[in-house]
Amino acid sequence: MVLPPFFKEDTEAITTRRHFLPNTERRLVRGSSPGHEDEFVVAQLASITKIPGPDDMMEAEVCMIRSRVSATDDDGTWDWELHKIPIQHKEHQYWRLVDWSTSAVTTFNNCICWISYYTGGILFYDVFAKTPTISYLGLPTHHRPGYRERGFLEVNRSICVTGGGDVLKYTSVVCTDGRLCGPLEHRQGYKIITDVLKATESVDMEWDRDTFVTAYEFWRHNTSERLPRDAVPEYPLVSMDDPSIIHFLLSEEREKINKVSVVTMDMVTNKMISVVPYIKGEEDLDGEDADMVREKSHLLKSFLTSEFHIGSVHWIYF
Repeated sequence: MVLPPFFKEDTEAITTRRHFLPNTERRLVRGSSPGHEDEFVVAQLASITKIPGPDDMMEAEVCMIRSRVSATDDDGTWDWELHKIPIQHKEHQYWRLVDWSTSAVTTFNNCICWISYYTGGILFYDVFAKTPTISYLGLPTHHRPGYRERGFLEVNRSICVTGGGDVLKYTSVVCTDGRLCGPLEHRQGYKIITDVLKATESVDMEWDRDTFVTAYEFWRHNTSERLPRDAVPEYPLVSMDDPSIIHFLLSEEREKINKVSVVTMDMVTNKMISVVPYIKGEEDLDGEDADMVREKSHLLKSFLTSEFHIGSVHWIYF
């Protein structure tokens, strides 16, 4: 994707076109603090580099555009800004930033959050602060992935905003056999771990353990017909309103096409709330969308959630 050639690096104009690279992520956030209610910002994390000098400190290059709901755009051009912002991080976290690769992005309060599941951290970009800042926070370490798994970690982990927007929740599904995905082998299980980060004015944010549930606890409260013993819940998505409710995709291997369901679990009672068929099985291959169904059966994608407050509209896509 090529951006319009209208950039400003601090106060200096740049006339060179800029490209969105494949491994960069962009996000739209709307201001919630007084004075910013009608302001929108789109930001792209372009790169992370070392700040010249003896200290191991890093900075982020951020490309962003600001817009107001009440503003008019007569000439059809956008004004982009290019900023280099020092990252607030501890000395030992330098190496996690050197190997940074964005896996996902979300918004939390006035912050755009770039997430790396592989290095295990989040970058919080306070877009509407008088002096914009970026701070680094490590993720709880439940299972250190291998290098070859780095591009597939959304299968079993997620960062979701919940509790009406006041809570950030990290969910991780860890198989006891150490595999990232696939059916469970005999006598193997999994554990689902959640940690929460509540909105706080403190600079030093910390994760609090929320739940720790094993497959055996789920199996004890749900029949094998509703919750197959050889399938692992994947692509966790926490409810936007209730932090204890998590949606998963559950894939059961079949000869021609996998059977996939959307299951909703209560992490407090360990009981399944609902099971909704997503791909029923071979009968779905009879329709005109057979090719798409066959591909989705084996190449599942993570949930895409959006919350856009103009009349309070929610979208969830599969």
